[in-house]
Amino acid sequence: MQEIKQDFIKKKAILVTNTFSHNIHKCLNNIQKDFIVIAVDGGLNSLYSEKIECHYIIGDLDSVKKEAIDFYSKKSKIIQYPKEKDFTDTEIAIQWCKKNKIEDILILNSMENRFDHSLGVLNCLFLAQKDNLKCEIFTGEERIFLADQNWQDNVKKKSIVSLISISNSVTKINTTGLKYPLKYENLNRFECRGLSNIAINNKISISHESGDLLVVINISEVN
Repeated sequence: MQEIKQDFIKKKAILVTNTFSHNIHKCLNNIQKDFIVIAVDGGLNSLYSEKIECHYIIGDLDSVKKEAIDFYSKKSKIIQYPKEKDFTDTEIAIQWCKKNKIEDILILNSMENRFDHSLGVLNCLFLAQKDNLKCEIFTGEERIFLADQNWQDNVKKKSIVSLISISNSVTKINTTGLKYPLKYENLNRFECRGLSNIAINNKISISHESGDLLVVINISEVN
């Protein structure tokens, strides 16, 4: 395994967390090769199960199998933290990315089983946003992210696209490529009007003037 130099030519990182239950080999094969792969604590077990290369291991290692540590000990750089700490392992990994000038983060997390952990991972989107880092969660079925004021991307046609206001109000939302378009409309917190829209094109765009807009794109096609 080729060592990553300290200048971090690769400015993108994948954080493989402890709660990613989908086919990790398939997911990583579909992602660009210029990402640094970081195992966040027990996420190393998923990488080990498929013998996938890992550049860094970050966390308190309390959920990591001994055989996984033994396998990667000479292949990866281990950055271990105490078990009792004020931050989650995922938070620490994001802070590490910021320190090392990594600008684009993809978190692999199934967002299931522990609802409190899922909310914590969602909070990591705000942590990254505060530090001007691009950050997205991939569950294996869904992409979850905070939209920039002018966002556009390619999506699978007939994907389910939901827009959710995380702030009191998201103003002047304008969309293209969706079955139910928004034309400079507002979405308020506690409203569900933005749920379950459908992509009618392979490229969609979402813009807004102010507020925090959470976007969830389910890559499964709607019937």
